[in-house]
Amino acid sequence: MTSRPPLPPFTQETAVLKVRLAEDGWNTRDPEKVSLAYSVDSDDTLRFAELRGVRAMIETYPLDKAPEAYARMMSGKAEFRVVLTM
Repeated sequence: MTSRPPLPPFTQETAVLKVRLAEDGWNTRDPEKVSLAYSVDSDDTLRFAELRGVRAMIETYPLDKAPEAYARMMSGKAEFRVVLTM
């Protein structure tokens, strides 16, 4: 897969731009557009998140509420990642 600008090495400004472009692709939920923002861009995004301490926003549910969590996720009502806890 070929990378699209901006390319490394990143400044703070170009790193933020790269992440936002990738997020824009993912947020479309269009598989073709998501695939364009994936792989190399995902690696860049994950590296940026690790370096800057970015953490995922999640909704947690205890394991015994897994059916409720699944239903919320599948209905599209979950605002963040749905995570089961033990």
